[in-house]
Amino acid sequence: MSKRVLSHSEISTAYDCQAKHAYSYTGALTNGDALKPKRVHVNLREGRAWGAGIAAWHYTGDKSAAHAAMARSLAADAEELTAAGFYDAQEHHATKNKLAAILDHEIGVSGRLDMVELEAHLLVPVRTAKGRRSTKFQFEGYLDGVHQDGMGRSWIVEWKLRKRLSSLDQIAKMPQIRRYAWAYQEMTGTTPAGVIVDERLNAAPADVKHNKDGSISKVQSCTPLAYVTACGQLDQEPDEEVLATLSAKEWGRRHTIFLTEREVAGAGADLMASAVYVNMLDDGRLRPVRNPNPMRCPGCAYREICDTPEDADLIDALFDRLPPKRDREPVFRRAA
Repeated sequence: MSKRVLSHSEISTAYDCQAKHAYSYTGALTNGDALKPKRVHVNLREGRAWGAGIAAWHYTGDKSAAHAAMARSLAADAEELTAAGFYDAQEHHATKNKLAAILDHEIGVSGRLDMVELEAHLLVPVRTAKGRRSTKFQFEGYLDGVHQDGMGRSWIVEWKLRKRLSSLDQIAKMPQIRRYAWAYQEMTGTTPAGVIVDERLNAAPADVKHNKDGSISKVQSCTPLAYVTACGQLDQEPDEEVLATLSAKEWGRRHTIFLTEREVAGAGADLMASAVYVNMLDDGRLRPVRNPNPMRCPGCAYREICDTPEDADLIDALFDRLPPKRDREPVFRRAA
């Protein structure tokens, strides 16, 4: 039997909602079958495509390559949705056009990072309390990329597409960046200087808005240049308040988080504790608790079956059945 593979997503799910973890990974509520939604949520598809496109841009500096990478990711998702009977052509094209506009804008305003590696696959044994490599648990992760600065230091890079931008404090407290830093150190023998998290709003600047009489509106979400240009074309003086608001608009943030060796080592110790917790859910020592935070239920992929996990027909209509994760062999994530 191969080692039990843990991921950041699984650990987060286990702490967030034990029932969701059971549906996704252990099958404790569905007669041993883990469930994979046939319909991938649009937010996940957008995030995956964005990561592929912006990574290609930073790595190659080729705008066409960036758009092609993003399109391939969306096309692969479309193929899976078609096979499951959930493909929506209108949604697909709207998503593709929206992300293309965001990518074009981001390329025009953000500086490129010198990337030395993309989509690095991490798979390392978890360390025991005594520092030995575990014979039972492995941690798996996928780095968006690795940046090398002018001093030769390595930085883990993550690209995020957000509804709203995070504060530096919120990013610094993310367990994911520490877990990945620890795994990267275990895999390569090199301690990363830290993590760079590039956040981008999931929106592109809008076209300039006009009033009914054709004049330029004071309610805008375009770029400052577009606003000034439109005003100039109509020989209309730009409104200083509107221009100040547009100039202050943040479309993205680049967070640079330095990590100490102590912080990285602490992430490794936390992974061992998490492995023990997941193992208790795996072998049934902990009964999965449902709805620990009902505020999260509306966005859960399993909300339609959570109260009736015995409804086999409904489950088969919405999900593919998989072996529990403890019985699966590690597989590489599909390339974007």
